[in-house]
Amino acid sequence: MVDLKLAECEKFVGRLSKEYEHKNTELKSVTENENRILAELQKERNDRKNLTKQHEKDLVVIHDLQRQVKEMEMILRRKHPDSVSALIVASKSSTVEDNKKKLLEERIARLEQELKDKEDHFQGILMTLQEKFGDMKQKYESHIIDVERQLMDDRKVNTELKHKLNGAHRNDAATQTVTRNKHTVSTQTFIKPDRASSAVSRLSQNSALILNRLKEDSYLVATIKGLQSELTVKQRTIAKINRETEELRKNLRNLQKEKEVLLNFHPHKKTVNRSKSTENILARMNTEMEAELTEIRKQKEVLMQERNTLLDSLKRTNEEFILLKKKRIQDLHTLQLAHEKELMQMNMQVYPLQEEIKLLNRTVEILQERVRAADDKLVRYQAGVKDDVMAGGDNNTKENKNKRDR
Repeated sequence: MVDLKLAECEKFVGRLSKEYEHKNTELKSVTENENRILAELQKERNDRKNLTKQHEKDLVVIHDLQRQVKEMEMILRRKHPDSVSALIVASKSSTVEDNKKKLLEERIARLEQELKDKEDHFQGILMTLQEKFGDMKQKYESHIIDVERQLMDDRKVNTELKHKLNGAHRNDAATQTVTRNKHTVSTQTFIKPDRASSAVSRLSQNSALILNRLKEDSYLVATIKGLQSELTVKQRTIAKINRETEELRKNLRNLQKEKEVLLNFHPHKKTVNRSKSTENILARMNTEMEAELTEIRKQKEVLMQERNTLLDSLKRTNEEFILLKKKRIQDLHTLQLAHEKELMQMNMQVYPLQEEIKLLNRTVEILQERVRAADDKLVRYQAGVKDDVMAGGDNNTKENKNKRDR
């Protein structure tokens, strides 16, 4: 039965180890996805920085060109206020500005589309990560609840086993005190083999249960296997001692029967020599039996000490298991905090991108308003120049007519 239980325990431990490896692979895949996403985020940050730098450079160039154009227009107006070349320069400058504005508008629209696509992509990645994290959190919480329940069952079994072993120890101590008070061989009591074997079997069952629970640490599993091997050795030694006690009981019974036969064989012819010889034989047998009993008691004390050491080791393993469970819970908590922090950071990174999109939209609107204002100014300027030209032509014709009349 013990071998079958050990085989079942080993199968259970193997299955749990496979599940643990599967969970580790899932965690590794999640961490790899996180690292990949972080790398993509860093790349997008660098691209955004480069775009902002290029945008700033373009703005500086545009402002410089606008300043130069304004200076040239002022120079032309001062030198040739009514010339046709000023009109040509003004028309050319307006066409160049229109081309630049069109290029800027197309570039801004392209950047806005890229930002929207990237924002949608990262939102989808965030949703998948949140779903995976929620599933993993539920699995680990259910696993922790199962482990706590199993640990409570193990504690109950350990307490019951300790109470039973203490009761057996008290019974053994009571039988030893009775034998010391009576000093007779025929009334000495021994440990029942069923009780000892049941105690050892319960110890083995307890160790097997603990082996089922300690599935996440190879060091603890190795210690439990060592304890099981030691328990099997102790069980064999206890069985051997029980066999020896049974043989001693049989020898005592045979000696008592021989004594009764000798006493009943010659009831009226009891000589001094025969009584002395029988007494010597009985004394020798008593001394031998007492020596064997002392050896058995010593072995029993050694076994009790070893049992206590095994119980202490089991207690230490339970404490180590509790510490391991607390550590795993703390690791899960830290992992949860790290995920939440990462989500907050990603939300904080998405927020400035949205603000930047709003600023770009605002700049586009401002540029469109400037383009409209420039077009209006150009139209008004062209209309004013035409009026001046027409007015100058009429004055020349009137002067020629006056000269002819004179």
